[in-house]
Amino acid sequence: MNKNEWEQIAENLKNELKQSEKTQEEIANLIGIDRTNISFYLNGQTLPSLVTLKKLCFVLNCTYEDILGKPEL
Repeated sequence: MNKNEWEQIAENLKNELKQSEKTQEEIANLIGIDRTNISFYLNGQTLPSLVTLKKLCFVLNCTYEDILGKPEL
């Protein structure tokens, strides 16, 4: 995965978070992680695990594709 893809995932996650109208703290509490992890995801410093991604999608009411983008075939 290249830098542009990481940045796009971070941007997609920011958009989903904004649409949800939930704070980073609320989301972190709902999925059982530290708020700093959410910050790392939003800044493109790290990616969520698949388990965390699944929880994020549930809490944000979105799909994997909304965050990861659609695959290029």
